[in-house]
Amino acid sequence: SSKSDNDNLLEDRYHYYSTFPNIYPSKYKDDIIQFNKICEIGDKGCTRKNVFAEMMSQARFTAPARPKQASNPVKNCMVVDLNVEGWKDNLGRFFFGTEDKVVVMVKPEDFMAINYTLPTHTLFPGRVVRQVIEKNGAVWVSTIGEGRGDFASINEKQGLKIFSEEIDRPFKEHVRNVIENDLPWGLEANRKGCGSFKKTKNKV
Repeated sequence: SSKSDNDNLLEDRYHYYSTFPNIYPSKYKDDIIQFNKICEIGDKGCTRKNVFAEMMSQARFTAPARPKQASNPVKNCMVVDLNVEGWKDNLGRFFFGTEDKVVVMVKPEDFMAINYTLPTHTLFPGRVVRQVIEKNGAVWVSTIGEGRGDFASINEKQGLKIFSEEIDRPFKEHVRNVIENDLPWGLEANRKGCGSFKKTKNKV
């Protein structure tokens, strides 16, 4: 029988990283910092549903999106151009027109967003699974990246750093701001802040 796409993905130059549990030593204190521990269940509004809604409210919370897309709400099958500034990425864009793009598959029933690399992506084929989970009295964002191809060792290190420090940390601060200021959760919160947004029938 033929192998599935998932079987093929796990062969050859396989690489993998996970941010859960994601524990980093603090540079300033003797305790630990857990960037992907987003909020405590006792915090007002801290639920998987609300945190997932907030993660979907801006593309920068699911992937390292470029500035032009960073604040856009995430939609199923949305293509995101990643803000990768490595020299290989920049040379590829200049000489060959390649772009590090992913397509985001949204699974709200599982509180999950999966970033699949597209063929022009430097790390194709690969995927990053972002899922909001509840564990030990808190809501977390788990990130698992895997794939095969070139630059496996670099991706394992950089992927962990990007999703932990450049995405989860500001997302955690963003959610903290929502909780402390009793703001509405998710996409509707962003829309209420846009003076030009109006709800109209049969119009997107």
